[in-house]
Amino acid sequence: MEAAPTVPTPPTPPTPPSPPSTPVVAAHRERRWLPPLVVFLVLVAVVFGGYFLAGVLSVPAGPAVVVGSSVAVAPLSGWTATPLEPSPVTGVPAERISRGTGTLDVLAPIPARDPTDLLKRYVSNVLETASEQLRVSEDIQTRTLPSGASAARVRYDGMFTNVPTRIEGELTAVVSPNGTGVIFDGWGPEGLFGYALRDIRQMVAGSEIV
Repeated sequence: MEAAPTVPTPPTPPTPPSPPSTPVVAAHRERRWLPPLVVFLVLVAVVFGGYFLAGVLSVPAGPAVVVGSSVAVAPLSGWTATPLEPSPVTGVPAERISRGTGTLDVLAPIPARDPTDLLKRYVSNVLETASEQLRVSEDIQTRTLPSGASAARVRYDGMFTNVPTRIEGELTAVVSPNGTGVIFDGWGPEGLFGYALRDIRQMVAGSEIV
């Protein structure tokens, strides 16, 4: 008697892969957002770190510069002082304190009673004489410096003789209670002067009329 034929067992179908678990999906999403987050954190560090570093470095460095035996100005870190010949217009001693694209010219002593009047005289006798084009803001700000001296301040811009680029600046005239006048003429190339303005204002505010 013949044995019954054996029926082959059909192969077991492969087990389909299970869907990714929630942690895998979450990790994928985290990796997708990681590069933009890193870029953002780097930008924050560069921008705010730069402001922090500038504040740390903007400190008096070295002895104060005395101009005309009348005013003492302490240059900040990175700023260097160079004596100037007395202006042919004013005839008073002057000192130039500079760093990179920023310059602060200090002229003293100038007999004066009112800082606004002193400021206008400097604009008329010096800036207008040395410039080919000059624009001065009509907004003259008055203030009292920490030393107690009265000050008047104005912004300007223009083209000046023997200077190849347009200049913008901030002029501060200071008069002490005893009638000693000082001119602080801070200036630099247009578009770049703003990077030096904070230091210039700090040096002006910290000056002492002696």
